[in-house]
Amino acid sequence: LSLGWTTGTHTDLSQSAYTWNMVWDMLDIVEEGEFTDQIIVFQARLSLIHNSVPQLKWLFDNVKQSNIMIMHEDGDIVVNEEVMYVAYRFPPHGVYFDLNHDIFQTILDQYRHFSRDRVNHLVLKRDEVMFKPDAWLKMGFHKQKHSLLASTEGILLTVSIVHIVSKSTYLPTPEISIQGRIQFMNRYNKQAEDYHTGVNIYVRPTDYGHFDNIVAIRCFIGVGGEIEVTGSNLPENTPNFRKTARVTPTSANCYRFRITDEKTHITFAVKSLHGCTTLESVNEDEELVGLLTVPLPAGLESDKQHPFVIKLEDSKRQVLIDELSVPHKS
Repeated sequence: LSLGWTTGTHTDLSQSAYTWNMVWDMLDIVEEGEFTDQIIVFQARLSLIHNSVPQLKWLFDNVKQSNIMIMHEDGDIVVNEEVMYVAYRFPPHGVYFDLNHDIFQTILDQYRHFSRDRVNHLVLKRDEVMFKPDAWLKMGFHKQKHSLLASTEGILLTVSIVHIVSKSTYLPTPEISIQGRIQFMNRYNKQAEDYHTGVNIYVRPTDYGHFDNIVAIRCFIGVGGEIEVTGSNLPENTPNFRKTARVTPTSANCYRFRITDEKTHITFAVKSLHGCTTLESVNEDEELVGLLTVPLPAGLESDKQHPFVIKLEDSKRQVLIDELSVPHKS
């Protein structure tokens, strides 16, 4: 199965990629074709690899018995690092090369098992923030087959009746934050609602067994750039502490966030990004400025450890979450 763009010569491909929507289309084709007990080979072009490895690795991780075929066309401009990037990220049994060029084949033969030493430094930077599927639990309606599509490259949440919960628990402290990057997708061409279409990150949850009754402090990022901190199903006598802000005057598809539970208040930092697909967009430790600092009312103090919970507020968008981590300040 070809992802397209397999013919013709292209010169400047620095911003080009096989998009997340394209690889999701490939997954849908395999599902609709009901291919069983067959090896699926996805064909991709080496000149488009620079910004496409996360998407292709996600596809490989989510399609059973799949492989990636990397081809090179004469006339395409390719950096040697791209060959090493593929060799580094994919297991040897999962990727094949049709390089049609002696120099690339020689590089592959000599350095395939030492590829880490020859990749772009940003590839190693992404290693530091790789998504860890085993660190999260799926909760909600487990019969929803494609409600979660996880990989080491990120996780797609597709419906609001399923959420993920961190296996580790954390104390409220300024030394610990949850941070990551989110990309919204509109697969079904639905109209978004302000303060309703987006993703929730729940802090300090005490009950999260059911998707529509999560008891926690709710931090919301909307597709329209709106952010909100408020209570979620807290006791009725809890004073209102809702605060809102807007990251951007118009909607955006890509945001980076950091949430810190500082025991007496929540600090919520969100930044709109121009794009999340290029390799150069990997987190370079840029400083995120807190847009909301929300004092918590008396009675919400806690010295207990809690997990983090992530869930779509509605199902009018799908969200890809990557570079998700809970770092501790040294």
